[in-house]
Amino acid sequence: MLQNRIALTLLGTALILSVVVFAFADAPALAQPNAQATATPAAKASDQTYVTLLPAADAATRLVIVTLQADGAVNLTTNPLGAESNAAQVGTWQTSGETVAITLTADGTKTLANPLTLVFKRDNENLVATEFDKTIFGDKAFTLYLRDAVESKLAALNRAYVAVDLQAGFPLDPFLVSVNGGGELDASILNEQCKGYINPSPTLSINWTGSADLARVFTYSDADPMLVIQTPDGKFLCSDDANTLLLDPQIEISKPSPGKYNVWVGSAAAKQLLPTILVLTTRSDVNAANFQLAALVKRPALPQTDGETSVNAPAKIVTDALARYKGTVGGPLGATPLTQELKSAGTLAAFELGVDAQCNGYIGDAPDFVFEVNSALDQMTLWFASKQDATLFVVGPQGAVNCNDDSAPDNATPSVTIQKPAQGRYGVFVGRLAQDLAIEGTLTVTTAPGATPPASK
Repeated sequence: MLQNRIALTLLGTALILSVVVFAFADAPALAQPNAQATATPAAKASDQTYVTLLPAADAATRLVIVTLQADGAVNLTTNPLGAESNAAQVGTWQTSGETVAITLTADGTKTLANPLTLVFKRDNENLVATEFDKTIFGDKAFTLYLRDAVESKLAALNRAYVAVDLQAGFPLDPFLVSVNGGGELDASILNEQCKGYINPSPTLSINWTGSADLARVFTYSDADPMLVIQTPDGKFLCSDDANTLLLDPQIEISKPSPGKYNVWVGSAAAKQLLPTILVLTTRSDVNAANFQLAALVKRPALPQTDGETSVNAPAKIVTDALARYKGTVGGPLGATPLTQELKSAGTLAAFELGVDAQCNGYIGDAPDFVFEVNSALDQMTLWFASKQDATLFVVGPQGAVNCNDDSAPDNATPSVTIQKPAQGRYGVFVGRLAQDLAIEGTLTVTTAPGATPPASK
């Protein structure tokens, strides 16, 4: 049950990871105890790689790579998880029938006083350990799995965190995905050229259709991520640093074939979590070196508001804001409309003030106009006519707030109508939508029945 063993080992965070990789070539026959027995040489075939995931006997997690060479020599390299250096052992290997035996005789340039022997029995496409050092590999027998089979099942067993369908010529190019890179699986089990550590599940899977001259995938981060891509034909492509000055990886595929691409965003060290933007593009002028996220969206940062203003906005505006008003009160409001030329350049975000009304724009910390209602009225209407796109924020004597952006779907002039307005002082704040331009125009306050704002110009 390869599938279950791999899934359980990868998902169990308490387990220690150890990987053994075997590359098979032609080899001499294993010496037989019976002189009349016939040795069976290894089959003449291309190199084959085997992997296994199992708990280590000690606390160190390690990647072990074993190369069985055609001349009978063997090279075993042990790379502790997260270490920059590794240890190499050499020896010989032989095969007889269904048995494969390895004898390690030297550790680097030092000859081992007691050679280390490993014996495996073939089980279809796999190798099962029958003799091994339990202090190194644990008490239970372990199996080496054909790596080609593991690679295909790795993608099949573990669904990607994000899946997208992209067709050549997609309009959102470059296409961005916010991801967390990193994991504890050594990426070199997929390809010896891969560095770093990944999650067993792909970060992203792409169902690609159509044709393009190139597809480029890279990350945009302030960390040191790495990248692995499995192409539709099962090959694994890897990248660590785009260049000597850039830690973000980049992989370019010329004329990408239609099909499914699995993408892993990894980390240089094990068990890291790297917030990263994954970028996909078919544009030849976009790459990891010149990409700038700020160039895509140029909206300025929103101004901050203090917590007291957000919680007690209506009361604070009525008291403090009206007290700061330096102009002349424009009322009382009578039969004749009140008009006033105004210019405003506020920076307080009306939509962050925590009021019940749906407000928009940026207003000042003092009203732009103040007037009084000192008699009973059926209604009053306010609007602000301007060449720019403006908003209105009107505060009544009891702190009631009325806001408007556009008076109608086809009229950008903001307008507020209040039925039976309470008597007292009203403060009018004119808001702007563009923070780099001051807003100018004419404010009108009228009690005329059926009064409507002029159409925006």
